[in-house]
Amino acid sequence: MEKSLDPAFSTSNTSEAPAPPAYHPQNNMSISQADSVEPANASLASQSNTTQGLQPYLDKQTDSYILPAQTLHLYNSNANRRHSVMLGDDATLLYSCKGHTYALKRAAADLELHRGDFDTDTTAPIVATCKLHNFSDDVLHFPEANMESTLHHDAKLKIRYTTVNPFDGQMYTWKNTRKDTSKFSSGNLKLEDQNGNIIAVFLSLTHKCIKKAGTLEIGTPLKLSTAEWVLITCLALNEKETRGNAALLAAASTT
Repeated sequence: MEKSLDPAFSTSNTSEAPAPPAYHPQNNMSISQADSVEPANASLASQSNTTQGLQPYLDKQTDSYILPAQTLHLYNSNANRRHSVMLGDDATLLYSCKGHTYALKRAAADLELHRGDFDTDTTAPIVATCKLHNFSDDVLHFPEANMESTLHHDAKLKIRYTTVNPFDGQMYTWKNTRKDTSKFSSGNLKLEDQNGNIIAVFLSLTHKCIKKAGTLEIGTPLKLSTAEWVLITCLALNEKETRGNAALLAAASTT
């Protein structure tokens, strides 16, 4: 069973739960209030030791929440087009992503990333969306910050996508990685900055496990807004590969 979210991600304004992360436009948490949370993941301490140190924490210098370097576990359910993002291996849910295979007149997003569990919490905020396109750039939207970005496919290469992080204005590139050399792991990707530094690595497990899409290894602490941008771009590329593989299987079955 999935465990409840850290109260730092709660959207309620009760006296028992701290306010949303600092970059949320409706945030009303001062640094002094945040300091009273001892620590941000205290509510989970009695439930599990594996997630201690993995929860986002407040950086007093920037007044921003930071996601520590760690490995996130991505699970999927084909039944309802749902993706779950877990901390550690103990089923502590951090994000949930809703997928729409056939968006009506393309008005709805193909992917909606929620902070929290949209199945159990109708107020779980949408932190990012993505519209996938076959012949043009995929469009990313971040409603809390009212910002947009794109995923641009370099047609000369099989898997190479460039994208601008709207929160720092820098260009990054998702490309294939040889970290897992299995011939069945074509979906393995790494995210590099303009200097070739690796920010994150996604290892696909779809060839090994039906329910688990893969793991996202974040190699450096990131501002939570940037971490959510990394996550939605990773989920978008994984969704594109899943759809591409499904189309190949469908075509093969008709021949």
